[in-house]
Amino acid sequence: MFKAFTILALGAVASAQFLNRDLQSSPSPTLQQTATSIPPNNVTVATAYSTSCTATATGTSDSCPGTHCCAKLVRGTAAVATAATVCAPLWFSGVGFNVSNVVNTWTCINTVNSNAWNNLTASRTACSDDSTCAVGSCCASFTHTFGPAAAPGTVVTKACVDGTTNGTAVWSSYPAAITTVATEGRTVVGSCTNVVPVESFGAYIKASAMMLVALVSVALF
Repeated sequence: MFKAFTILALGAVASAQFLNRDLQSSPSPTLQQTATSIPPNNVTVATAYSTSCTATATGTSDSCPGTHCCAKLVRGTAAVATAATVCAPLWFSGVGFNVSNVVNTWTCINTVNSNAWNNLTASRTACSDDSTCAVGSCCASFTHTFGPAAAPGTVVTKACVDGTTNGTAVWSSYPAAITTVATEGRTVVGSCTNVVPVESFGAYIKASAMMLVALVSVALF
């Protein structure tokens, strides 16, 4: 009986050692999640942009908040003169919004804020599914809308981000004096389930196997 308990105890210790070693060597989901995070998406009201912004062509300064860039709007093939330079969501740059069969495209006139945003994490890459996303992130859908609130154009993109930061990321509004008709721009981030470390599952499997060996030993002796 003593021998059986000894073997069982040794098996449990070995299992604990395997589990502890593997969990220590596994990438930390918390640290990875921090690296792939984006600001909490809890915007509940629109921010009105009714004046021109300032930016340098060399991309060294921008008067817009970090989620926006100083941009120009082109409707069809003609620039909207009243919106020569106004703060627009970073995600909108280069994206064509079909509004009443006319393509509306914002273009950042510099890259200072967009560079800072994209450099937030190298893991915030375009994706089609979770297989390309790092631990602590997942492939989320970004739904962008721009145009009159009643009938905006919609574009959907996907990127690897922390799945817990779903919600409205930006919500901007522009009076007719800026965009010739009153418009809104909004980006909503969808939810997804973050990728977890594969190694942690391996640790649990090893621990379970060791426990099984110990139990078999007890049965034999």
